Amino acid sequence: MALEIQERDTRILKFVFACKVASYPQIVRRCFSGTDKSAAYRRIRKLCDDGYLRSSVATRQANEIKYVETTEKAWKAIREQWSFEVDRPHYRSESPLHDLRLNEVLFRFEKLNCFRSFYTENLLQSSSALAQEPNLRDLAKLQADGAMTVVGPDNRILTYGIELESSKKTPERYREKVASYYLARRIRGVIYICSEQEILNSLARIDTEVRGENKSFLFTALESEVLKSEGKMFFKSTQEHGIELI
Repeated sequence: MALEIQERDTRILKFVFACKVASYPQIVRRCFSGTDKSAAYRRIRKLCDDGYLRSSVATRQANEIKYVETTEKAWKAIREQWSFEVDRPHYRSESPLHDLRLNEVLFRFEKLNCFRSFYTENLLQSSSALAQEPNLRDLAKLQADGAMTVVGPDNRILTYGIELESSKKTPERYREKVASYYLARRIRGVIYICSEQEILNSLARIDTEVRGENKSFLFTALESEVLKSEGKMFFKSTQEHGIELI
């Protein structure tokens, strides 16, 4: 018997599609609040068995992490469920561990009182409508890990590019990306969340080189500090003032 897609199934498929990947515990946290975990896992496996989700395993520090991706069948079930057109879908993740860690950052951002929305890289790349939005256009071109909107101190909506740097890259790659961000329009800045202090330091040096006399709008924090923080978050700048999100 074919699986009947229920409202919660739609939420699961939309969440996994937007994030490219999600672990079983992440899906439980997002879509099964107050539900027995074993029942939640059975439903996820049913979605896999019926071809809506594809299950895989990633390894981090000798620990196996079971995660899922969506399929074309899933997209057909949810493509009309968005408030914007999703017309060029992507299903596979090139860096599952990175994307799983980014999900945890998203969960933390959503707890901020100032939080308003988060558009993942996959949504920015899968929707030509989003890619044409004035405040998202340049972030889509830059293939940002995400675009987050928050309410600023003066009640204006501010847009930030989000980048999770979980592995060290060459200075040239950082320099090119940071320089491109300074050409982006209609964003308040870019927030780099770094797995190591060495990456954070490298970005700070390159920001100083690239921006010249411009005011810095690159803000940084360690991934561990972001995930363990409660309430407000603070992101450092290469100049005197960083930003505080509450």
